[in-house]
Amino acid sequence: MKHVEDSRKDKAKTEEPPPPVGLQAMTLSRPHVLVVDDNLICQKVARSLVMKLGCTADVASHGLEAFEMVKSNPHIYDLIFMDLRMPLCDGIQATKMIRQDLGLTSLPIVAFTAEVGHEVREQCMNDGFDGFISKPAGKASVFAEIDRLVINKCPDQCPMVGY
Repeated sequence: MKHVEDSRKDKAKTEEPPPPVGLQAMTLSRPHVLVVDDNLICQKVARSLVMKLGCTADVASHGLEAFEMVKSNPHIYDLIFMDLRMPLCDGIQATKMIRQDLGLTSLPIVAFTAEVGHEVREQCMNDGFDGFISKPAGKASVFAEIDRLVINKCPDQCPMVGY
């Protein structure tokens, strides 16, 4: 019986950890996301959602805070989910600042808003956003944007998912 116990101990010592799964396996690292929203409940829900999808996440309460976070470390974020209507600096203004002032034209920014309508989506695309998700958002739509903009880094000519 001792022989069986010893072989189990030896096996446990030499076993490799299981391979990564989900987003971590697809990207070889965990995508780092910035969630920008002035509503605390929306912040918690969005942060929890992206973390359940295998990402790490930071949170900003308004566009100016997001701009400063990106400015202080321009290459830390793989994707930004940006609410549109916030105090101090709204999402459209913050996106323009990130694109123009920091020159970060390839950093994916997705509008993450309760606003709906073709006109709002079109304005977001014209103002530098790479995608649009209406709240409340489900896991599938958030994952689709992470997959398209981070994992697969779809070229500019690819049509936007769900549009």
